[in-house]
Amino acid sequence: VVEAVTVASAQATSIKIEGSVNTVTDTGAGTTTVEVKETGIVDKTDGVTATGDGYVADNNGTGEMGEKPDKWDGNTYKVFTASGLKEIATTVNGGDNLSGKTVQLQRDLSLMDEEWTPIGSKSENKPFSGTFDGNGKTISGLKITSGDYVALFGKIADAIIKDFTVSGTVSGATNAAGVVARMESGTLTNVTNKVNVTTGSKGGGMVCLTNTSGCTLTNCINEGTVSGSSTTGGLGGIVGLANSNTILTSCKNNGSISDNTGTHVGGIVGYIQIGQNVVLTDCINIAAVTGNDNVGGIVAYTTSNTYEFTVNLKDCANSGAISAGTNAGGIIGVCEKVAFVGCKNTGTVSSGSNAGGIAGRFMFGSIDSACSGGSAALSGTCSGRLIGRIVNSPDVIGDESVILNLGTSGTGSVTEKTIGVTGHNTAWGCFIVKSGTLYGVPTAEVESRIKFINGTKWTKDSSTSINMNADTNYGAGSGTGFEWVTL
Repeated sequence: VVEAVTVASAQATSIKIEGSVNTVTDTGAGTTTVEVKETGIVDKTDGVTATGDGYVADNNGTGEMGEKPDKWDGNTYKVFTASGLKEIATTVNGGDNLSGKTVQLQRDLSLMDEEWTPIGSKSENKPFSGTFDGNGKTISGLKITSGDYVALFGKIADAIIKDFTVSGTVSGATNAAGVVARMESGTLTNVTNKVNVTTGSKGGGMVCLTNTSGCTLTNCINEGTVSGSSTTGGLGGIVGLANSNTILTSCKNNGSISDNTGTHVGGIVGYIQIGQNVVLTDCINIAAVTGNDNVGGIVAYTTSNTYEFTVNLKDCANSGAISAGTNAGGIIGVCEKVAFVGCKNTGTVSSGSNAGGIAGRFMFGSIDSACSGGSAALSGTCSGRLIGRIVNSPDVIGDESVILNLGTSGTGSVTEKTIGVTGHNTAWGCFIVKSGTLYGVPTAEVESRIKFINGTKWTKDSSTSINMNADTNYGAGSGTGFEWVTL
């Protein structure tokens, strides 16, 4: 199989194809004739004439010659050509969701940069519900320039999508992605996205939105850029907006994620909405992530409607540069009800306010002793090596608070605070130090509380350290001139 043949001669040219060539393109002044043998398959561009007994399709999927290779083999539809893949889109968008059936790629395909109609439709509620087996192949030349909830797949439900790479561009759309626009339920496994995505509302390199019925992504890699213009719904390297029951394992983002005027911009996930049972494990971002508000190396923003720690981040890592106008975190920009286990940041974090190696703004959740905010530069007001600002409810220092088990590296030093600021407006800032050493003195802007558990330590500066020999509560507020005193 040859990926492409380009003829640039001013003279008449003849080519004989005995195997498969994905595309034959004529860029010269002469004419090109392709003879396709009986076993050959070729997609050709305008200006190329084909003869022979093989199968030929032009860039619109017409001009066919010979026996068409795309066909059903039992419950498996074997796709050899771009026109075969277009037929799958037509079938699904016509109302047959192909549940219980498999679509399998037999060779690399080029969609020729022709406008693509996604497989499945959100607006028509017509999902793809079968198995799409990419068989290790590549789909190139994806092009979408308009629409809402658009990608290679517009909508899937109870589908299995696996084992392929896709490249191209998706732009001019309201909600967009490279692979799946709306994922109601199902799995994506071993998929690489190289599509550059531009969106106006929310978008992801892999998936625009995962819904609440159970969505699992494993070993998915984004290498495309994801950019927006004043987006608010979530912009992410893997998923734009994730709802409850979304599981991501070993996913990686290598492409820059940016919206200088947008909110909720994340390296892996943009926005986790009411995130019950959302788990990210071994997910990595290595690219720059830039936004106006709420920006994170792994996740930008989370919300929850319960006191349980319903979002779990395990062994996730960021090395990309994170930049925001407000609320920037090496792992999460703004988080609520999040449990961090073994998460590490080594990238720079820059924000006008609220910059943290782990979280920019933290409401409720926990950080374990294996987490590290790294040692790369933090810049902006209200910055802390682990957390920029803690904001939660009045006098909350129980299990619904921010719980810190502090390790021995990447948690602060005698010259760098662990926590930058507590409280904001009328909301208090309260947290518990369950183990390890708290470095520096957080700036209390409103009433705030710290509870130290017996055996912990508070190193305020190079000359002042307090070993806690019993559980000890500290408070700061207007009555103390916002100085921390024992309660």
